[in-house]
Amino acid sequence: MKLVLEHYNDHELYSMFGYTTYDQPLAKNLDNLKICFGHFGGEDEWAKYMERDRYVSENGFTNPLGKGINFIPTTLENSWRYNTWFAIIYSLMLQHPNVYADISYILHDEKIFPLLKSLLKKDSGISDRILYGSDFYVVRSQKSDKQMWADTAGRLSDNELELITRQNPQTFLYNNIDKYVK
Repeated sequence: MKLVLEHYNDHELYSMFGYTTYDQPLAKNLDNLKICFGHFGGEDEWAKYMERDRYVSENGFTNPLGKGINFIPTTLENSWRYNTWFAIIYSLMLQHPNVYADISYILHDEKIFPLLKSLLKKDSGISDRILYGSDFYVVRSQKSDKQMWADTAGRLSDNELELITRQNPQTFLYNNIDKYVK
């Protein structure tokens, strides 16, 4: 975060994050902030990601040490312009432990399940931060909520379903709550 602030040299941003000098920590720490990206970018972005195997920046996920896109400040604008939302969200999840994504609405598209199943494997680095979601009213334009649930339950293992519907949402909603509730 400090590198980004220093790159843009914006005093309003400095104030927002409590930036003083390069050698001092930020006064306003957002380490505990949890963020959830809806639809994990959308099924069209998942399809684009799968098609774009010649884009070097989007292939940084395929090895165990992969951290995704390098968001260094000098290339930040190009990261948003030339990569899929899926790759950007996946990268943010790999690089920041409090970034989550839900898979609401995209579950109506059966083509996303092979990639989803690979993300739900423990070695993906993000399996513990993917959340089930239905987006009921929007999904209704594609299929019934019951049909979507049945299709999802039929394509995922019991463990995968338990992970995205119970374990991960519980972690997202309740871990560290004792710090904030007295």
